[in-house]
Amino acid sequence: MRIFFLFLLITYYSFVNGQYYYSDLMGLQQTQKNFEILRKNKIKEISGTGTAAEGAVKIQTLTEVPTDGKRIVKSISENNRTKELVYQYFEMGRLKKTIVHNPGVETTIEYQYNGKGLLSYLASTVKDSSSGSSITETHHWEYNNNGFPKKMIKKTMGMDSLSVEFLTDSIGLVLEEGWFKKDKKIETFYYYYLPENRLSDIVKFNTKAQKLLPDFVFEYDQKGQLTKMIQVGNNGRNITYWDYSYFSNGLRETEIARDRNKNLIISTQYQFEKH
Repeated sequence: MRIFFLFLLITYYSFVNGQYYYSDLMGLQQTQKNFEILRKNKIKEISGTGTAAEGAVKIQTLTEVPTDGKRIVKSISENNRTKELVYQYFEMGRLKKTIVHNPGVETTIEYQYNGKGLLSYLASTVKDSSSGSSITETHHWEYNNNGFPKKMIKKTMGMDSLSVEFLTDSIGLVLEEGWFKKDKKIETFYYYYLPENRLSDIVKFNTKAQKLLPDFVFEYDQKGQLTKMIQVGNNGRNITYWDYSYFSNGLRETEIARDRNKNLIISTQYQFEKH
């Protein structure tokens, strides 16, 4: 069930291995948009129940939104055992800190913004309670005079830094994301968009197939809500198909994941309660 948890947390874990424009900036943007929807609709609680294809594993999520509008608490349980506890702290509508508790591991992510409200610095620290060890990763974001992403420097304890450079169009959409180590390019991602400027594909060169193939494919409804996503992993060997539906207020109602053969992985139904 790991893939289920990974998707739930993509907007929390800005250090997820993958495209940094998508995980850092777009993920943060979606997190803050979701927060605005919760506040606008005066949501008190969101509960979700997911059942795996074999029916043996039951996943439950519970999201609590206090009336002060400064914190969200999310718990994820598997067969009535808590697997994940997430705290998100907001300030002036912006995500400032995320704390994720897993059995034996605590992850803290802190965010800083520049004068234009753009993410300028992100630091994630993972602590292992059994060994007492910890590791910190930082992302330093730079923008051009128009506020478009220009560069990001990733630093991790004990490792060479990674420089990520971006090519944008005239309205600020990222078209290319290049990774450099020691001035050598090691990876390139290409971003494609629909006429409405919504992200449609994230593509990179597949070494096995020896051609460009997508890592992600997205589809939307007329409201711009994500309705389908194809997620490709393990150099093209793993494919997951996601389908989503929404309540009229914009909150997610269902999400369904299927494997490369279109067999069900998990189906989740959400409900919400207002203050």
